[in-house]
Amino acid sequence: MPATAAPVARTRMDATVRILAFAFTVLILAYIAIPVLVTPAMSFSDAAAVRFPIKACSAVFVSLSLIMAWYIRQLRKT
Repeated sequence: MPATAAPVARTRMDATVRILAFAFTVLILAYIAIPVLVTPAMSFSDAAAVRFPIKACSAVFVSLSLIMAWYIRQLRKT
């Protein structure tokens, strides 16, 4: 009986390690993804902090980046 007990315990441990590794991976991906998702939302707001829903929708950052991209393309043409 002790010979069969070891593989069962090891299988449970492997399943636990897989679950913990999956949870850790999800947390790391969330840690990376949340700032990536909040940054575009903040670019449309003139507030200093993140507040949802965004009430003021000033696209200053977006318009400046588009103007800058156009300006850089024009410089490359010359």
